[in-house]
Amino acid sequence: MTQTLTREQVLGVDPGRDLDVLVAEHIFGWRRIQGPPHDYDGAVEHGEVLIPPTVPTNEALQMLPPKGSVPLSYFVNRHWSTDIYRAWMVIKQVEREWAWEMKMHNVACEVDVRIGRKDYSSENVSEAICKAALLAVLDL
Repeated sequence: MTQTLTREQVLGVDPGRDLDVLVAEHIFGWRRIQGPPHDYDGAVEHGEVLIPPTVPTNEALQMLPPKGSVPLSYFVNRHWSTDIYRAWMVIKQVEREWAWEMKMHNVACEVDVRIGRKDYSSENVSEAICKAALLAVLDL
C-alpha cells in the first residue's frame, strides 16, 4: 500500500537508495508486494518488496533470494537520484504531464529544477530533478 508522504519527508530523504525507492514507486509506478512467506528454514516474516509495474508478482517472487530478509528496495537499482544520466529518465517520465525547466545559479553552485509549479534547488542535479519530480507528482 502506498504511504502518504509530506513535503518535509520528501525533502528530508538523502540521495541514494531511499530516494530511488520513492522515485520508483511514485514516478515510475512500481508497486509493493508482500515478500515470500518462507525460505529454506521454513516460515519467515517478510515485509513489502517494490517491483516494476511490468513484472508479474509470481515472477518477482521467483527472483527473490531463497533465504534471508528481503528489503523493500531489493529490485531498485536504477540510481535515479545519484546518476545524472539516470535522472534524465525521470525528466522524460514527468515531461509527458508537466513542463519543466532548469536554472544554474553560479554564485551558489546550485541548480534549480522546476517541474510544473514545484521546484527544488541543490548542488546535486540528480537530487534536484528527483525531488522536484516527486513534489510535482505528489502535489506537495
